[in-house]
Amino acid sequence: MHSPVRSYCDQTGFFKFEFFGCIEYDPYISPYVNTMDSFIFICSIILICIGWTLYCIESANVIKVSDLQIPTDRFVLMVLKWCEANVGNSPKTYKARVFQSLDKKLAGHYQCETSEIYIYFINELPLIELVDTIIHEYCHHLQFTDTYTETEYNKWDKGFGYWLNPFEIEARRMARKHRDACFNTLLAKARK
Repeated sequence: MHSPVRSYCDQTGFFKFEFFGCIEYDPYISPYVNTMDSFIFICSIILICIGWTLYCIESANVIKVSDLQIPTDRFVLMVLKWCEANVGNSPKTYKARVFQSLDKKLAGHYQCETSEIYIYFINELPLIELVDTIIHEYCHHLQFTDTYTETEYNKWDKGFGYWLNPFEIEARRMARKHRDACFNTLLAKARK
């Protein structure tokens, strides 16, 4: 049984496309072009367009740091207070340092020696990502109880890198677990 659609090149080198017995010639298409390649290319373009459209719709609904009605440093403190009540409390006190940044890659870090949580943000950062970063760094505050813990962290970081370091894995897991609840609790207080 023959397929109702087939394509091939005739002996003159012209591309032939046959659809239910009707033959069409296209002298402008190279004889090396395969209709399956063309089909895959067209489908890829369509999928890229659909993906871009969904991305645009999604990003239009994202609440950003610039949508905050209160100063960002005050929002960071609200998230940290939420963490104290819902994630865990430490006998150590901490200081929060909040900076507007131009670097999109740097989100935050915890300085063990001084018990300082550093948070960096850009105005276009989705607010949920800021909450995630704050919880992540707060988790490091809970983890680093002494210099031995910092030594262990550095050993893991040197041996396995950031992504496989168990301290980082735990901080990412903790942030993922709590960020939606924190975000939803504080959103009404902080949004324009």
